[in-house]
Amino acid sequence: MKICYIDEAGDGRRPDQREADVPPAFVICGLVVDSSNLPALTDGLLAAKARFRPPSAGSRAADGILTEIKGSYLRGNIRKGNREVQSLLFLDAVMTLLERLDVGLLGRVWIKNPLEDSDEKAIYAFSVQNIARHLQRHLAISGNSGLIICDSRSFTQNVDVAHSVFTQKFRRTGDVLPNIVEAPLFCHSDNHAGIQLVDIVASAFVFPMACRTYCRDYDDRLYAHPAFDLIKERYGSRLMALQRKLRYRLPAGRWVGGLMVQDAVCGRSGGRIFR
Repeated sequence: MKICYIDEAGDGRRPDQREADVPPAFVICGLVVDSSNLPALTDGLLAAKARFRPPSAGSRAADGILTEIKGSYLRGNIRKGNREVQSLLFLDAVMTLLERLDVGLLGRVWIKNPLEDSDEKAIYAFSVQNIARHLQRHLAISGNSGLIICDSRSFTQNVDVAHSVFTQKFRRTGDVLPNIVEAPLFCHSDNHAGIQLVDIVASAFVFPMACRTYCRDYDDRLYAHPAFDLIKERYGSRLMALQRKLRYRLPAGRWVGGLMVQDAVCGRSGGRIFR
């Protein structure tokens, strides 16, 4: 079985120059992992955490899963120059772990127009549906079944997202996601290495790379800070390789799947995010 863990970075609020804390992008990412690799994935994350933040004396190694190292924290360290080297070494370990275990990346990056309102509920639901469709195509070709596990949000948000996929599975005209065995499930990240890793990918890799690529013209203070060029230079090509595992070409010739970008400001191509 393939398991797709989903988390987001940023939000759907309209960017406003008077409110510096409103992110200019909304990122929803999924990491696709073979279930047989979950023990190695968890062990690898625990080992990376132990090097970055050694456990206190007497604590069990497995207790390290309870102390989450958030992607936003790592991103903030790099922006401020605070523990930058340690944060990059931790991100190196995360990227190497994902590559070693053949983890695939897919998702949607929304670059918000400061002059337009956005609908976070619709964006998130559409993005999860989109991830499910591309995951289904991958599962059908590989002959696997799959399951989607999302980081829990609010009760209402969880229900809305699960229902958006449920309706695709139980349409009167037939199930369009037959290899995905259930509507999305939701969990707290405390004991799930997959959710913690997709938070790091979304918040410490994809989000700052997207903001620096598409939003620097109107936000270079917080989210599109010049320090994030280092993230793009260090991990751009490696992240591109992860998402290529789930890319495919439509009969008309257009490439879809992987990590796709919707730029509402200038309509720039998604490939820019990696270069």
